[in-house]
Order: sequence, then structure tokens, then C-alpha cells
Amino acid sequence: MLNDVLWPDGAPSPNALQALVSKLRKSIAPMTIDATGTSYTLVLGRGVIDAHRFEQLVTAGREAAAAGRPESAVTHLDVALALWRARPYGRARTALADSGFEAAFAAGAADPDTEIVRCRQRAVSA
Repeated sequence: MLNDVLWPDGAPSPNALQALVSKLRKSIAPMTIDATGTSYTLVLGRGVIDAHRFEQLVTAGREAAAAGRPESAVTHLDVALALWRARPYGRARTALADSGFEAAFAAGAADPDTEIVRCRQRAVSA
């Protein structure tokens, strides 16, 4: 399925794929790619992905607000908001929808649009 999205004209040979993965490994350090049988998994830390970082900052903002530290809450929430320069997951949403995977996206991801609105409301009320 993913092969069809990445290589609509046919997947590369196993040797060519290994060469591509090798180049990718060099360019994405410190992230890693694990090989399991005939498949590969990109291993990312939670702080590497903007969406995860956003969630961490929103949580920190909530906790600061709840603890009576509004300045800290606003700082965390402002940094969280600054992570988004465009519609969250914009290209991923389009690619998945075009490939018939939109249900998988919807099942696996929180709606960042809603979180951004909530985050802005928290920043204003703090």
C-alpha cells in the first residue's frame, strides 16, 4: 500500500531499496531506521516531531495554569502555537486522502486544529 504511494511506477529492487535506506539513514541522524525482515521502521523520539512537541508544550501550559503560574502557561502555549506555520498535517492529510488512507490518519492522530483553538483560548484566559 505505502509502496504504491511512494513508487506508483513500481517499487525499487531490494538492493536499490537498501541503498536508498542507507542514504536516508545518513541524512536523518540522530533518528534511526530499524530493519525487520523485509520492512523498515523509522524510529523517532517524541520530541522530534512537531505534533508531539506541541502536545508536550500544551500539557506543560495546562499544568502551569493549574498551578497558578499564568506567565509560565502563556510562555509554553506561545511556543506551542509557534510550531504551526501552516495547516497541521496539511501535506500528510492530502497524500493520505489521495491514497485512500484518510481513515487511518483519522484513527491515529488527534485533531491539532482543535488543539490550537483550545491552546489560544488558554493563552488568552491565563
